[in-house]
Amino acid sequence: MIFHQRETAQFHKKVEELLAKTYHTPISLTHPRSMPSRPNIYRFVVQEGPIEIGHSLVVKRLPTVKMNIAQTTRYPSVHYRFFNDWAGLQFLTQEVPGTPISPRLYVADRATNTIVMEDLKPESDGGAFLKGKDPQKAEQMLLLWGSVLGTLHARTIGKEAIFQQIRDALAPRHPSWGWVPHWQRTPVTYEKLVQTLPADIKQTGFDSFQWMPFVLRQATDALSLTVSPQAATELEIVMQSLSSPGPFLAYTHGDPCPGGNCLFTGNVPRLIDFENGDYRHALFDAVYARICFPTCWDAQQLPYQVVLRIEQAYRTELVKGCPEASDDRRFTQELVHACAYWVLMLCQFNAIAQFPTGDRYWRPYRMRQRIITRFERFVQTTAECSYLEALGSLFHAMVSTLRKRWPRYTQQLPVYPVFKDVTQPLD
Repeated sequence: MIFHQRETAQFHKKVEELLAKTYHTPISLTHPRSMPSRPNIYRFVVQEGPIEIGHSLVVKRLPTVKMNIAQTTRYPSVHYRFFNDWAGLQFLTQEVPGTPISPRLYVADRATNTIVMEDLKPESDGGAFLKGKDPQKAEQMLLLWGSVLGTLHARTIGKEAIFQQIRDALAPRHPSWGWVPHWQRTPVTYEKLVQTLPADIKQTGFDSFQWMPFVLRQATDALSLTVSPQAATELEIVMQSLSSPGPFLAYTHGDPCPGGNCLFTGNVPRLIDFENGDYRHALFDAVYARICFPTCWDAQQLPYQVVLRIEQAYRTELVKGCPEASDDRRFTQELVHACAYWVLMLCQFNAIAQFPTGDRYWRPYRMRQRIITRFERFVQTTAECSYLEALGSLFHAMVSTLRKRWPRYTQQLPVYPVFKDVTQPLD
């Protein structure tokens, strides 16, 4: 989104007015400079203003996109995601003060759909460490990333009503059907995908997780496999856990990719971009490293010992707000449930049948590689935990069949470059 000179001046003036009204003091800012690859996000330098807003700040605007009301209230529209981000920042600034989890929200304006927030002045994001040459530093970054996720969840347990009130006050919304890759986010494409679901499944809604048996059977039918009674029973256990997380219900980021959505200033990590944020089972975020970063465009693998250390760093923080997570058996089971969620998400909208001809995105690592790798991680997890092993056996059979059908994509996702020479646990 490129502003003409007159519109830029109006935008500039409006941001100064919003801040002056909020802080009851004159504010003077330099002209905005858009951020590379994020044309609706701007940085202003503060020439005059209160010390609490620092020397610069960041402004996010809702892009001007023509959509009808039905589209703007549904995921994955830019409107839906913008207001999710606003609600998340407002909620965390208000309910988790003094804890560095996200940028502070300074002021937001519904009339102009503008968010003014803290400039974190990041030195890097997690992706820079993963592409670097220092595995010790990369692991330290990942442990901090795991810790901040644990803190996010621990500090927001029991506060769902507050978040939902904030979100509902901003704009109407229809329940999300879950995350989809960027190439499926145009309104027409997404609506076509949702229309492939049976009427009774759509009516129950995504959060009931009644879609899981349907998409699993779609995938197994496409591979000429059968869901055993034991696997079906285990899937019912997963659905019950995810639909009623109990003490594990927390505000989740929904897309906590360390490369891009976690910024570092020194050793302080901050999460940004809460466009997919909502209350869900906490471990949806926590298993990201284990299940190979399911929403991240640059997803690769980590050494398994590093994954275990990340999960321990996460759990150390989570138990401060969720004592039930200290129970090894309970935590392990919930972890497997969350992994099941992500592999079943890969089966939605008949993706297993689609990708033999439609896998042209997210190069260099194709969706077929991602599917195979994540299925294998789930199989490994069920065996390691001795839990949901019938489901694990089914996914093992699915992987074996997929390897024969997709012979060019049988290799797993590679390990991130910084860890390519690591064969032993890091000290």
